[in-house]
Amino acid sequence: MRQITIQVSDQQYEFFMQLVRNLKFVKVKQETTLEAQLTPSQKKTWKNIKQGFETC
Repeated sequence: MRQITIQVSDQQYEFFMQLVRNLKFVKVKQETTLEAQLTPSQKKTWKNIKQGFETC
């Protein structure tokens, strides 16, 4: 078995994950990033913080 790492934009992430999960031959590892553990409101706040740094 081989492992790959893919970077997907935040806007396309949910679509991509939905697509990948429907492929029977693909195993998706549980997300282990801190962002994956945030509540929806925390994710929104974190996204705003990141955008602030990116525009500087």
